[in-house]
Amino acid sequence: MRVYLSGAISSNTNYERDFNKAQKKLESQGYEVVNPCFLKTYLPFLKWEDYMKIDLGLIDTCDSLYLIQGWTKSKGSRFELEYAKLHGKTIMYGGKRKPKKERPLIENTDVQ
Repeated sequence: MRVYLSGAISSNTNYERDFNKAQKKLESQGYEVVNPCFLKTYLPFLKWEDYMKIDLGLIDTCDSLYLIQGWTKSKGSRFELEYAKLHGKTIMYGGKRKPKKERPLIENTDVQ
């Protein structure tokens, strides 16, 4: 089973450590892991929107989405979660279990 890692990157100075830890954990359990951190290393000039386009394509190649603890602070992770749900991916929660209330992707409800 192939798993895509999702978590806070822009707002997390330790994102590489957190993603690598999750990757090692999942690989030790027999999963193939897609770690999007390599994108920032090899393509540092891209904008957030560019990363998201690539990330969605990577999610399409996976069976599951693994949310790294602290993911709720990330707009990108919340977007990836919604995308994965819409495409029937299995959702796995790292660290603590599924939060009691997930923060919505769209927070402004004044749009009509």
